[in-house]
Amino acid sequence: MLNLLKSDVYRLVHGKKLWVGAAVVVVMALAVAGMAWWIATPQFADMVNASIGQPDGADLAVSGSEPAAPLNEAVMDNFTHTVDQVLVGTGILTVLVSVLAGRVALDDFSSRFVQSVFTVRRSRWDYYAEKLLLAAMLAAAFTLLADGAVAAAFALFGFSYDVVQPIGEIALWTVLVWLVTTAFTWLSCVVAWLTRSKGALDAWAVLVSTTFLGSMVQFLCTTFGVGVPLLENLPNFLLSNCVVLLSTQGLGLVETYPLLLVPSVGIAGWVSIVSALWLVAAATVTFVACRRKDA
Repeated sequence: MLNLLKSDVYRLVHGKKLWVGAAVVVVMALAVAGMAWWIATPQFADMVNASIGQPDGADLAVSGSEPAAPLNEAVMDNFTHTVDQVLVGTGILTVLVSVLAGRVALDDFSSRFVQSVFTVRRSRWDYYAEKLLLAAMLAAAFTLLADGAVAAAFALFGFSYDVVQPIGEIALWTVLVWLVTTAFTWLSCVVAWLTRSKGALDAWAVLVSTTFLGSMVQFLCTTFGVGVPLLENLPNFLLSNCVVLLSTQGLGLVETYPLLLVPSVGIAGWVSIVSALWLVAAATVTFVACRRKDA
């Protein structure tokens, strides 16, 4: 299994997929930081005031007048909320890692590399275990990259934070994001292995890893599940709900949260439980259905 992992890491590092994904993360962080900086400039305030503040035929500005005060300050709420707004809550992080890991999972079948690996039954166990480990490593790498890219981008544009969070709080939030991202990624790998289709993988990533489908299910359960305990409680066990919980800006992750099904476990505990359930489900399908598919 270790040799397979080394081989996959080597191919990723020397290929294009990994670096394209990393570039998307960095570009998104820079683009959002740059847009936030522009909104915080006096020039943007002048433009807004000129477009909404003058009647037809009136002078838009008085010669020699002072520039308008900025509409926003270059201050973000806190670090984890900023990362969430840029890459996590938007679904960009989960989609990128899901598609990347899923494409890696399909590459061995399109190149028929697996025919030389699946020579004995034990090799199938090692192969799928290595791919799940690689997917978790990719999720960890991109989660850390997201933190680093957002921190660097907003620092580059001169932003500060209204609330300076402890390192431990940021680390806990990052671990929870990694767990949720890994769960989404493992599920995408399962879809890739069962269908052997890039189209199915991409469709799954767009519908599920973006949390779009989960949000729709949550809406339907909330709307039509009143009085039906199963439907009322179902949204609590969705990964999309975990993403929503993590958008609470990383504050109070270990404190009692009354909106949870089990309030005493806190957001960190509940996100860990739900992520673990989906990880176990994905691993079970992998080693039962996917492994036997290639028997």
